[in-house]
Amino acid sequence: MKPRKKPKLLAVLGAVLAISLAAASCGDDDDTPRAVPVSTAEAPAEEPAQAPAGEDPFAGCGEGAVIDASNLSVGRPVARCEPGWPLPIPLEERTTINMSSGFKLEFIAPILLAEAFGEFEKENLDFNFISLGFSDAVSQVGTGDIDLAVGGTEASLFNAIDNGFDVRWVSGNFFPPNAGDRTVAQTGVWARADVFSDPANPDIAELEGTTMASAVGLSSVIAYPIAQAFRPAGLVLGVDVAIERIPSTDMVLALENNAVQSAWVLDPLWSVLAEAPDEYVLVTTQPPGEPIGGLYGGPSCFDAKRDACVAFHRAIIRTINTYLTGDYHENAEVVEAIAGAIDRAPEQIAATPSLLFDWEIREGSATRAQEAFISFTASGETVVEFDEPFPESQVVDRSIYLEAVGRG
Repeated sequence: MKPRKKPKLLAVLGAVLAISLAAASCGDDDDTPRAVPVSTAEAPAEEPAQAPAGEDPFAGCGEGAVIDASNLSVGRPVARCEPGWPLPIPLEERTTINMSSGFKLEFIAPILLAEAFGEFEKENLDFNFISLGFSDAVSQVGTGDIDLAVGGTEASLFNAIDNGFDVRWVSGNFFPPNAGDRTVAQTGVWARADVFSDPANPDIAELEGTTMASAVGLSSVIAYPIAQAFRPAGLVLGVDVAIERIPSTDMVLALENNAVQSAWVLDPLWSVLAEAPDEYVLVTTQPPGEPIGGLYGGPSCFDAKRDACVAFHRAIIRTINTYLTGDYHENAEVVEAIAGAIDRAPEQIAATPSLLFDWEIREGSATRAQEAFISFTASGETVVEFDEPFPESQVVDRSIYLEAVGRG
């Protein structure tokens, strides 16, 4: 295990964020018994399970609530409980979870719908959404000022750990159902068709000398699947293909204007490109069956507010099981709720495939991401300050989501 360093001085957040965090309630959680779990209220997607007082709150979470973390097979099952489960276990004291995200897109639907459908309220939780990119938030997670951050397993996470911060990946997010199949439009690297001599069969080697857009840049976790796709073509991301940081919502326009020739485009933004197959092609996708992002926690989730972080996960897992399982885009009320939360037209949401939300973390994902970042150093691009991956035990903590489904 690497020696831990003392944390470097933190940059001070802007006044608005400071006020937001100061105003947030910080409930004190301990090991005292919690109230009797309550059954969930009526939901638009499906009537949740009803249970009498004293019912085991995890009775609807059977063996399928946990999947072997080493399973990376295409088409593998994802963890699920029955709709409405796990049941809420309201905290004795009202507690606020401060969560940051640089995005409001469909891939955080479990969080947005948990708030919209009252699942946090059932846990006696307040939810404070902080609009902040992951690379800026990770040090604040490390000090406990932010409880949870939405992000990817980016270089900033590993550099924070290298600098002595106790920040760990605590739950996964999603993977596209057809990940690995380039013939199905989805999240991934989209490129202008005029880059390729044969757009129907794009040769990745022809991206050499072009520019790719990324919301985070070379330090983003998307470097992992892109590096895998580029390796057979002999290309090095950031060297043979330049990277330009562009907000996700501006990438389609950048492609249209030829300001960049390719971009990692998220749901549902790629749907615009898919409607013009003569102009844009999908080059590579996210790894099949493998979430590469999710929620990241620090000292507050591991200590003073652990019960609240578990309750937060219980609420979003219940949201997935009740509203976001199967082809949830077939449910008009769920689509309306997602569209309202991310400021998109319902028709645009419904036009894309439903995502496979997965709160679990696959074995080895964090190591493979680190290996991709380390590989850039050999080509003259330094995005991490270490040359050997940290062990998974120092990067990943599955205990919060396991406790949320009764397996803690």
